[in-house]
Amino acid sequence: MPAEKNRGKERKRLLQPVKVLSGELTDYSTEKLHRHNVHQVLLIRDGVSLLVEEGRRQPLYGNMCAFLPAGCLHRTVVLGGSVTYQSLYISEDMLKTSGTGIIIFSLSELGIALFNRIVSEKKSDSGSGILKDIIELFIRILGEDITSGRYDYALPEPHSDECKKLTDYIEENYMRKISMADFRSVLPYSERHIARLFSAEMKITLFEYLRMYRMFMATVMLHGERSVLEISLECGYESLSSFYNDFSRYFSLTPGEFRKSVTCKS
Repeated sequence: MPAEKNRGKERKRLLQPVKVLSGELTDYSTEKLHRHNVHQVLLIRDGVSLLVEEGRRQPLYGNMCAFLPAGCLHRTVVLGGSVTYQSLYISEDMLKTSGTGIIIFSLSELGIALFNRIVSEKKSDSGSGILKDIIELFIRILGEDITSGRYDYALPEPHSDECKKLTDYIEENYMRKISMADFRSVLPYSERHIARLFSAEMKITLFEYLRMYRMFMATVMLHGERSVLEISLECGYESLSSFYNDFSRYFSLTPGEFRKSVTCKS
């Protein structure tokens, strides 16, 4: 019952079917998980951020979009330089959903055009006239884009102190060669026990997590000017071909194609 009461308050605060918010993401980042009682469509215009929810972290890059359903616990983390964003807050009455987690996806050209039009008309009444028609079309296109442009790349979040120590070690040392013996400096257990402990909680192996984190850091670095070779070496790869193979496996793009996709402006 309290949750329903809060949702009613949020709907009253929204006033219109859609509300627009934009700026620097740092200004709206939080240390703790929080929730909105309306849906949020978040578009990163420039930079890299992490969307954190219970159990996982998902990177969000320039020209990518996130759908955060009402009630979803989350927080944002800005990586590197500043991150500029624009958000649409949508009343639950306008979009019925069954999922509870964050979805990262690519907006189609039509979706981007409609999003930009809604943002440019932010001082207008979103509940009437041509803007109302544009919003209704955008919401219909949104459902199609989420289905066709979904992007599934998430880093699992550890729950136990032991796994947190192991992921922290990987994230501090991903740029160098790591062996199973190195993890014994983190936890006073046998290599076999450490491997089983991590896999049981995280559902992936230590070295799968290491590979995923290296790929994630590569995508962050691709926003800069460094060459692909420099990035591969900084991510701990001794072979450029191995770096390309792993990158294509996770993102279905070459590093160069990925760099182009996240740096061309909408």
